[in-house]
Amino acid sequence: MHLPAGFAHGFCLLGDQDLFVHKCTAFYAPEAKITIAWNEPDIDIWWPCEDVVLSPRDAASLRLTAIDDKRLPRYTLQPPRPPLSR
Repeated sequence: MHLPAGFAHGFCLLGDQDLFVHKCTAFYAPEAKITIAWNEPDIDIWWPCEDVVLSPRDAASLRLTAIDDKRLPRYTLQPPRPPLSR
């Protein structure tokens, strides 16, 4: 899975032997990390998990309304790029 820098992401492992590994494009900077609650009602994601197990960091995550707007990334709509010529 490829996620552009600054995009929120989450995942749910459904099997006992599942493993998820990810790679960052830069050195890990924990002070820049924002953790949004997995069950944030303003995002309203349906998770197919019954018994949720969270890491301590994820268990202490915040609602979107509790995060300072200055810390959230801003995205602007870019016009579509023309197709590459052959």
